[in-house]
Amino acid sequence: MEHPISRIAMLVFVLMSCLLVGSHPMQPSATTFVSYLFALTWPPSACASTIRCKSSQPPIHFTIHGLWPQDGSYRGVRPYKKNRQCSTLPVLWPSDIIQLKMLDGNLEKQLNQSWPNLKDDNLNVIFWLDEWAKHGMCSDYGDNPVAYFSTAINLSNNVVSGLNLVPGIADTVDNIANTVYKQVKGRPVIHCVTRRASASASASAQKLLGELRFCYKKGHLTIQNCTRLYSGDCNSGRDSITLL
Repeated sequence: MEHPISRIAMLVFVLMSCLLVGSHPMQPSATTFVSYLFALTWPPSACASTIRCKSSQPPIHFTIHGLWPQDGSYRGVRPYKKNRQCSTLPVLWPSDIIQLKMLDGNLEKQLNQSWPNLKDDNLNVIFWLDEWAKHGMCSDYGDNPVAYFSTAINLSNNVVSGLNLVPGIADTVDNIANTVYKQVKGRPVIHCVTRRASASASASAQKLLGELRFCYKKGHLTIQNCTRLYSGDCNSGRDSITLL
């Protein structure tokens, strides 16, 4: 004979399940990517290598390059196109963002500080719209650019506040990655660049830390260890690089 308490417990379970299903319907994800790569640029290195910066005094702090959706093979998701849609969200096109005046004053101030266009800070908006077109439209925030840019700023604030790298010091890729891991609890991809040719042959061949790229789980954006150690101009974890 079934115990009455068992019947009561089963009835409660069924009722709770119905309530949960009714209030939180299971919906398929609007996007198919699996993770994010979040890139932070070190401006002095970038301006001495890959970017012709307008300012002779670039920022001496990490700035945002982008927040990029990645597929299951840790490759960047191709940009959204009408005939190649990466999202079922009602995405906003760059022209729509301008029309809606997405950039309120406070957000724009934060973006100017955290996400500048190193080539010319008078063209910041062009840089942001380019990143939106290449990556934001395929993100979880394809219908909400304010959330996309605000999320990147929050990630930057959280990571940069934990970093304590000393400019001017050369070290191996391995050691820098281990140091960053201890500071932010996530192993990055070290993106290396090569100093532009100058009067000094030794200086022109110098490898620099161009970017730190961090891996995040899709959804709650939990930082995780990246599977790659380096990218760009480095060939080994033993390569020596400098944070200018």
